[in-house]
Amino acid sequence: LRLGVIAGVYSRFRLDPHITSKQFVDLYETWVSRCVSGDLADAVLVYREADEIVGFVAIQLDSADSCASIGLLAVDPAFRGKGIGKSLLSAAINWSFSRRCTKIKVATQALNISALSLYQSVGFERVKSFYEYHIWHKLFAANTQQ
Repeated sequence: LRLGVIAGVYSRFRLDPHITSKQFVDLYETWVSRCVSGDLADAVLVYREADEIVGFVAIQLDSADSCASIGLLAVDPAFRGKGIGKSLLSAAINWSFSRRCTKIKVATQALNISALSLYQSVGFERVKSFYEYHIWHKLFAANTQQ
């Protein structure tokens, strides 16, 4: 769960002033839990140092278009720079292709320079960029600030 929260450091949810820190943490912990349970991912691959999980990647298959999507990828900050992210991506690519996926996609934030560099270093290419906005109704926004 801790690594999942770390994965969201540049997310629009963490940066949105209408979402509290607690709501952000709850959202990402729920996301990781649902990936592990199989609700939001078909596989969660982990990287271990000794008996500690120091990185993971969640992958979801879409057989309709022979595609896999990387939902979350995280590496413990204390273990970054050791090739763990590349190893996880390589494993995700192999896992996906072994299930007849012909392409893999991933979405990340433009501010997440390290993630962009990692994805590009293993061959991912930027296909499109878009802006996503949150609209907050005043009543909803007032209730989320409590």
